[in-house]
Amino acid sequence: MACIPIATIFPPATLSVADAPVTITSMLKVPQFDFTTLDFVTRMANTDGGGGMTDGQTPEMSLWAWSGPSQPLQNLALAVMGLGQILPITAPAPNASWTLDFWGPTLQCNDVVATERDQIWTNIWNSYSSNDTDAYAFLSWAPWPRILIDAWDRISNHTLKNGTRDLPFQFDHGFSSSPWQLSTGGPASLFVAVSPETQKLQLQTSTTNKRFGYDWPEGSRYCPLPMLRTLTETITLDCDVGHITFMPTIFYKNSTLLRCDLLNTSYSIAFTHQNGAQSIRASTNTTGISPIVNASDYFMGPNPYPNMANLHLHPAYLT
Repeated sequence: MACIPIATIFPPATLSVADAPVTITSMLKVPQFDFTTLDFVTRMANTDGGGGMTDGQTPEMSLWAWSGPSQPLQNLALAVMGLGQILPITAPAPNASWTLDFWGPTLQCNDVVATERDQIWTNIWNSYSSNDTDAYAFLSWAPWPRILIDAWDRISNHTLKNGTRDLPFQFDHGFSSSPWQLSTGGPASLFVAVSPETQKLQLQTSTTNKRFGYDWPEGSRYCPLPMLRTLTETITLDCDVGHITFMPTIFYKNSTLLRCDLLNTSYSIAFTHQNGAQSIRASTNTTGISPIVNASDYFMGPNPYPNMANLHLHPAYLT
């Protein structure tokens, strides 16, 4: 009789028992970037012959040359480019989420203008006299690790003139090749040149000189290939049919020349795995005052350098 009041509050069949999901949170190790490893680079060359330098107190140091990315890194980059997405990552649990914050580079591209633009196009044109190649419609390069020699000064009077490390072609090694005269700093940049009109040039090498063919308004004809001082000079050539007077700018009127600098950028990458399904969201923070990344083909380091044979790359490192 004492339980009758309970029955009036909870009528029969209104109580049920069911399983309830339980969320367990724990801290686990997740894949991370290792910015101290040399696994991302191929084996580097010692440019001072392995002798190194030492003052008797500090470790022996050498000048090392960057030789490119390691083969495993290249393979992963090609796989990511082919799929257009980050490769699957092995999560610490079927349902897991974590965030990685780090600094890395982004590309900021701008048109090359004024004097530097003319210098680069002039340098590319003058390379046709030294290289057995067709005229370039597309060209991409990174700045040289040393100052270049102006092509015209070398050809005309064999004197040297300080040039710019941004030029794509180096025509002469008119100074000491000692590694201590190389640049070990400077902005990490990439140049891209697209010139559809120069693709119409037909380069020929004869027994006496190099010629180029072009469909001029006066008709198609071959002319001696001149070395240029500037892109805006007026040139008159004695061609196979008459004379032609022109300004080299006509070959670059519809061209594109870009310089892309690497900026130091903060990244925040959110990884989420839900029942094994991967989801990745990335956000960056690049401001107008973000510092330009400095880089060089050469750097000082201990001799001998640590062994780089054991590679531990992870697909998550590539985006």
